[in-house]
Amino acid sequence: MPSLEQENDRRRSRERAWLVNERGQHPSRVKGLLITQGIRDFKTARRDWREQLETLRPADGRV
Repeated sequence: MPSLEQENDRRRSRERAWLVNERGQHPSRVKGLLITQGIRDFKTARRDWREQLETLRPADGRV
């Protein structure tokens, strides 16, 4: 049975892995939602993503 200290070390590692995974899921989720609206050229990794998002329009021309 692991000691309390060993378990705490393992917990930190598991939480970090979970957060790293989640960090990758959010951009994928955003891209998926935008694709359903006809927007295909959005780059979530760019630092100016907010400004980029303001200028995007769906493929059918809606505002």
